[in-house]
Amino acid sequence: MAKFIDHTKMKDKSTFSMRIAAAMGIFLIIPQFALASFRDVGSLHPYYDAISSLEEKGIVKGVGENFFRPDEPVSKAAFFKIAFQHAGYLPTNGIYETPFTDVPADSWFAPYVKTALSLNLIKFNPDSPDFKGDQPITRLDALKLILPLEGIPAPLNDSSPLIFQDVITDSLSIHYIKAAQNAGIFLPEEQPYFFPNRVLTRAEAAYLVHQAEIYRNSLSYPTELPDFETFELDNSYLNGSSIIDNDKFPIFLNIWTKLNAESIYKDQFDPDDLIYGAISGMVQSIPDEQALFQDPESALEFEQSLTGNYEGIGTIIDIFEDQFLIVTILDGAPADKAGLKAGDIILKIDGEEVSSYSIDDLLDAIKGPSGTSLTMTVDRDGRQMTFTVTREEIALDTVFFQSSLDVPADIGYIAIYQFTETTALDFEQLLEETMASNPHGLIIDLRDNPGGYVDAAISILDLFIPKGEVIVSFNISGEKTYTTSTGAGNIPEDFPIMILVNENTASASEIVAGAMQVHDVATLIGTQTFGKGTVQEVNFYNDGSLFKFTIAEWLTPDEQSINHTGLIPDIVVEETKSDAIGETDSQLEKAIQEIQKR
Repeated sequence: MAKFIDHTKMKDKSTFSMRIAAAMGIFLIIPQFALASFRDVGSLHPYYDAISSLEEKGIVKGVGENFFRPDEPVSKAAFFKIAFQHAGYLPTNGIYETPFTDVPADSWFAPYVKTALSLNLIKFNPDSPDFKGDQPITRLDALKLILPLEGIPAPLNDSSPLIFQDVITDSLSIHYIKAAQNAGIFLPEEQPYFFPNRVLTRAEAAYLVHQAEIYRNSLSYPTELPDFETFELDNSYLNGSSIIDNDKFPIFLNIWTKLNAESIYKDQFDPDDLIYGAISGMVQSIPDEQALFQDPESALEFEQSLTGNYEGIGTIIDIFEDQFLIVTILDGAPADKAGLKAGDIILKIDGEEVSSYSIDDLLDAIKGPSGTSLTMTVDRDGRQMTFTVTREEIALDTVFFQSSLDVPADIGYIAIYQFTETTALDFEQLLEETMASNPHGLIIDLRDNPGGYVDAAISILDLFIPKGEVIVSFNISGEKTYTTSTGAGNIPEDFPIMILVNENTASASEIVAGAMQVHDVATLIGTQTFGKGTVQEVNFYNDGSLFKFTIAEWLTPDEQSINHTGLIPDIVVEETKSDAIGETDSQLEKAIQEIQKR
């Protein structure tokens, strides 16, 4: 049973995940919300004004379904970005190499780290070469960045009395805390304590930076801010590690120069495309089948695959006997409004025959901006019919109840289409609703699920795997790390759970299926899964381009790799022809039977 929106099933493993992203025609929506839309920051929140101010400046944004998550710790890297942007530093695109071993030169936070080094706001210690940007930042360390960036002096000889009882007066950092005290950059509700070593939350970070601005604006004299336009970045620590020092770089530079200056076609290409092409060639030269570089236009489609909105016509398409078959029409979608029906065979798009189309050709023909139209000619029971369909923005839930068959009322059914930012929360809510009716069993449908966010998969497993048990492990450069369950759920041990899988069940969906199979929590039904046992890091750049590459291999709880092999179902049920056209669903029928036998 396919679940790809305006898409077809993929058999080519090397392009499977990318074609899924391309197929959906989704676009990333990052609106500039008014603060009232932060679902977890109401107008009565103590730091409402501070968060609102930073949001209006574009310095902070919501997460997922527009949550701010005010009580979450802010990471060191994230705080550097907030503090520098608030001080007026907006880095340009480029490579920012630093001596820190855990700061990639092309990472989003590298410019802030490099600038902090150049301004002597932080120091590099060769004996401890990590920046540790993913770790939370303390209040004291945050002050050491805020004060100089905001031009607020912290004199060593400040003799003013200290109001905080938890700060040692002969501390080496006392002058920072006194400067914060004098400027009002502290949390007033916690007086007479400062808690200098307490981890800073996202809301507190916004408040402290905002307070620094209020203090600075209240002064009758101008404060001295860093001049980001004229200062020079310090490169003395690179020691020949730059690409410029590679003895092949002059060849690249020479070809670049000749093409732009001497080619008779120089007016017919964009220099940016030369750079993008060179980067793509570099990425393609490494033995990482998942590595990918995409220019801004192509990258948009990848970003879209991890959201719940897309622009299209709302069809689920499969390939049946070398023809493009509409399996399902989403209720209320443009295709539904136009009169298309499940079972229609697509013959033409905008008057052009699709019989010779590749999958990508078909998708490119169907995709398009909201408000634009296409004509689709279909074969319906031997009659040719043509429909005009206007594309729309469609909100698509990644977790839903709908199934191809009528599932008995005493059996719960939840399908997960993809693991996005909101999937875990949506699944938990549906699971709670399902379990409230005391079902006899539960079916989780992971067929045609290409994966997505690993964190979402882990959060779902927390609901089923006993506390403390290994959910998944990661092999990173020969070192293994283990993720264990928090045991957040309360599913009875003998509660029958069936998980439906097929050849397109991949990545994060295999993490869920594999962990529940190994822990004997669920029975897998269907066909062998895709076999994507690696984890990729995705880097997005200021121009909208992205780079994706493999950083780890993940293993099932019994430390087995499924990469290129997949998971073998406990009960193998092959898809039939009638299944392919949506008339039956043999795998779902088998799952129902297995639960009814318990």
